[in-house]
Formats: sequence, C-alpha cells, structure tokens
Amino acid sequence: MGAHVELPVERRRVDVEWHAFAAGAKPAVRLALAPGDADEVASRYAELGASTARTATITFQGAPAVLVYAARTADDAEALRDLEARILARAPDRHALMRELGRRLGYPPCCAAAFVARSRRDTSWRRLLFGRTVDTFQAARDGWVAKPRPRLDDLLRREGRALVSFQPCRYDCEHALEVADRIAEVVRGVDAGWLAWVEGELARPIAVAANGARAFVDLDEEPVRRIVRATAPVDPGGRSLAPDVDLARRLAGRSVGERGRIGGLGARAPVVLLDFRR
Repeated sequence: MGAHVELPVERRRVDVEWHAFAAGAKPAVRLALAPGDADEVASRYAELGASTARTATITFQGAPAVLVYAARTADDAEALRDLEARILARAPDRHALMRELGRRLGYPPCCAAAFVARSRRDTSWRRLLFGRTVDTFQAARDGWVAKPRPRLDDLLRREGRALVSFQPCRYDCEHALEVADRIAEVVRGVDAGWLAWVEGELARPIAVAANGARAFVDLDEEPVRRIVRATAPVDPGGRSLAPDVDLARRLAGRSVGERGRIGGLGARAPVVLLDFRR
C-alpha cells in the first residue's frame, strides 16, 4: 500500500451542509441533486439518524433534479417537501410558505423576507434561454454594501465553496453572520486548512452578471477604479462554467461605478461588483 497523499486544498471537497447538520449547526437541509445521486446522499444523512424526504424527478433551474430534504424527524422532513411542493405549484399563499420554508431550514427571517420580496417582482428580464430564471444577480445587487463580509459570500456555492446556503438580505447582515460563524467553527474542526483557503477565496472581489455568471477580478484603484483582469471560478475538478468564462473575457478594462456597477457592457447586460476583500 502506498502512503496516503493529501489532496491540495483547492481540490478538496468538504460537504459543508452535511457537517453543519451533523454538528447541530443547521436544523435541516434542502439539496437539489442529480437524480442518480439522490439515494447515496439520502443514505449519508440517514447514517446520522436523520429522516429524509424527496420529490420525484423535476425540472429545477433548467435541469432534471431531485430535491432531498433531511431533518431531525420524519414529520419535519416531509413538511419541508410538502411546503416546497406547494410553492412550486404556485399556491396562492406561496410567499408565506417561502418564509416558513426558510424558517425550518434555519435561515434568518430577514434574509427569507428579502427572498420573498424578490420573488414578488417581475423577473422577465432575468429569464435566460430555455426558460431558466436566475435570482443570483438581483440578490447580489439588492444585498450590496460597501464593506461586505467574506463569510457571507454565497456566490461560490456551485463550486462547493460557501459557508452559507442562502442569499443574505445584505452582505453585512449580523443575523446571517451568526449562522456563517457557527458553521465556520464546525468546518474548522473538520479541515482547518480547507477553511483557511476557502475564506481566502471568499475574500476576493467578484463580479456577477444578470445571467448569473460570476468572475473574480483584480482592481486598479487609481486614477479611477478599473478592472485590470478577470478569471472564472474553478471547481475542485479544475473546471469553469462557460458563462463565467465568457463574463471574465469581457471585464478587463471596465470601470466600476457607484454601488459596484460595472460600466461599458450595455444596459441590457448589467454587472455588479461585490468587493469582499477584508
């Protein structure tokens, strides 16, 4: 047998949701999974003594998925599934149901309320090809603050590199930060080196486009604030999403205005910058 070789931090996968739930830092979790992964993931939660419930295969954000809910009791897991089923069916009271779903998942009430407020708006301008609607940009623009807190950076969730699984109402929300700090301490006990690296990744300026694409940027502050270069986020397998790569290619040389607005890309292609540097 050869010696164990530890993967470099950028290639490690730490299941933040699983560890947070196992440690009691989250009351329940909601996971959107590829249909072929649902059984394995549900089994991992069952090993913790959790109860799980799931949907049939649905189209979720433009792709086939199974939503799996894990909670302390079967009643709680089934309640989560039934709440979201009514939301997806556009029940008349769906906005109240969204707030209840957030409460049961342990999200701060203010952040759940902000999500509901966005859901009430006309989202037609955020529809992509194939009918997919992206909320990422609107949440980033609404939550923009001059000094965002890195632990609240939820924009790398697709790469498995976020401490929070919800969109903060503001990127300096103290209630959201309490959740993030609690989860960070759990992760520290699992892999302190990975946590230190991820916190460095979260503490970077990142641009978000109307289609949900994201790109890390390097900034020149003088004489005006301008993007020097941009790169797409990379997942632990070394892959980047095509929309992220396209956004990164278009950002070099662009100026950054008030509330992080990036100019020169056209009114129909808004981009906002969140500068998470400490």
